[in-house]
Amino acid sequence: MIKKKLDKFLHSEHERTQKAKINIFYSLGIKAVSVLIYLLLVPVTLKCLNTAEYGVWLTLSSILMWINTFDIGLGNVLMNILKIRTA
Repeated sequence: MIKKKLDKFLHSEHERTQKAKINIFYSLGIKAVSVLIYLLLVPVTLKCLNTAEYGVWLTLSSILMWINTFDIGLGNVLMNILKIRTA
């Protein structure tokens, strides 16, 4: 039942709209898998590091995760710089 509704939702409009919906769906799935991996990583990391080292690890990985999540537009900036230099 859910599969039929999802299939109808993803394949009921213009081709470009379908592709956009499918890409959004896959993007959310990839984010969910990423969160699951980070949750599974915590016990493994705790077994390998002591409390102080885990605090440093957690701080660094959190900062990198925020940068990755928000992207900060770095890809667009680099693309614009390359366009300017090649023009």
